[in-house]
Amino acid sequence: MALFNCPNCGKEISDRGAICPYCRNWIDTEAYRQISSQKKQELMEEGEREYRQTAEYKRQKQKEEKLAKLPPCPLCGSKENVKRIGTLNRAVSVCAWGLASSKIGKAYECTSCKHRW
Repeated sequence: MALFNCPNCGKEISDRGAICPYCRNWIDTEAYRQISSQKKQELMEEGEREYRQTAEYKRQKQKEEKLAKLPPCPLCGSKENVKRIGTLNRAVSVCAWGLASSKIGKAYECTSCKHRW
């Protein structure tokens, strides 16, 4: 529900009524539609601005930027499930398995298909 000013008395009224409750003036339906659509557009833009300031929007933006930097998995093509294999993780694997470690020379791992490249 949007509010706009009555053209006759200037008080705020709802966009759902055809008559001003204060001055009993009939609202011109064409002008009413224009005012109503303009007010709805303003409210939508204001809501969009408020949403852009929220922490959820910022987290989503950071996630998108992080995904843009990661390469897709060569086997399944997924970007959401790709993670970087850390240096410590590789070092522990090499210490445990020696030259038989599957993480030597690998930088990324897909968590869905378990492929390393």
